[in-house]
Amino acid sequence: AAAVVFTAVYEINNNGIQAQANSESRVTPIDVQWVGYPQLDNLTNSSDAIVIGKVITDKGEIAGLLPQTDFNVNIEQVLKGNFKPGDNVIVRQVGSRSPTGALDSDVMMNVGDKYLFFLGYSHTTADVYYSLGGPQGRYLIQNDMVNSMDQIDPKADFVHVKEKNKPINDFIT
Repeated sequence: AAAVVFTAVYEINNNGIQAQANSESRVTPIDVQWVGYPQLDNLTNSSDAIVIGKVITDKGEIAGLLPQTDFNVNIEQVLKGNFKPGDNVIVRQVGSRSPTGALDSDVMMNVGDKYLFFLGYSHTTADVYYSLGGPQGRYLIQNDMVNSMDQIDPKADFVHVKEKNKPINDFIT
């Protein structure tokens, strides 16, 4: 099972818990240490589901101490798991679009983008999934070409299974 370790600086004031902004940056100092998946087999074997899907809605930030955002994803193709094409799934991503919730190492998903997801089931929230290892379990698909998230955002350079403009059919076979 995948695990994520989070460290953040927070300030408690009379308005509740607020992220304390770094004086040099507008990004909340959240340090995320993702579990690594050094090979595609590791991602595949650890996944509860592997799907190709399009983000259809950004459901917004989830209230709580750790900034997270839920996305509604319409499944187009199922490679592993109990989903069917046409099903929708909630994929939760650590971070948010707010200045205090931005995560430096994982660019936020966008409505309309298509991804190949290696998904893990959230054992804390029913009917919610997450991409394994954060950006490691999510590959952007554009014009039937697969790109790992380090190709989209160089700050995700810790992604182990790197792909650049690989045809989707070559990647999934």
